[in-house]
Amino acid sequence: MRKFVISFALLPLIFIMACSGHDSPTEPQSQKETMAFMIDGDCYSLVSLIKVWVDGEYAGSVSYGGELDYEATPGDHTITATSDNYQWDAFQIHVSDHRETHSFQCTKAGFLCVFIDDRCPNYGITSVNVFIDGKYCGTQVPSETATCYACMPGSHTVSGTANNGAYWNATTVDIIANSQSYFSLNCGDMSIKKQ
Repeated sequence: MRKFVISFALLPLIFIMACSGHDSPTEPQSQKETMAFMIDGDCYSLVSLIKVWVDGEYAGSVSYGGELDYEATPGDHTITATSDNYQWDAFQIHVSDHRETHSFQCTKAGFLCVFIDDRCPNYGITSVNVFIDGKYCGTQVPSETATCYACMPGSHTVSGTANNGAYWNATTVDIIANSQSYFSLNCGDMSIKKQ
């Protein structure tokens, strides 16, 4: 009978050879998808820049007419967003296996619609710079048609300066959400800047 002797010195080599043929397991990587954010057209003249947070982490900012892309793992994510004069309630977006797009809307806004008295040309006025809360909003001409500006609900002031130096002092107008408030800069109410 033949006897076989295995040297203990060879055992580590046998163990290494047995293990070397198998790859070590790797952690599965989560596939990320893109969330895209933009500003809806009804925010025009109200919001120019929005800062966005995803699950409490700052994701970046999006400007009017632009788009913000953010990579996120599949599942539900909580979105919060603010601008200088507007804030959105927190909401959720479900990310799946495709690009998710969200457009921020300003549905709480109201509109301040300003007329320039069509009798103003009789006073030498052909154009008026309109200011809301002291901020320049646009230049209007005397007309029966109003120009509307989006505003947050609440009290706002309207004033104007004409091309010939005439001006209107600030007048308070109340704005209600999802509605239009009308105001006329009448030429009979203007003041003339002293030379």
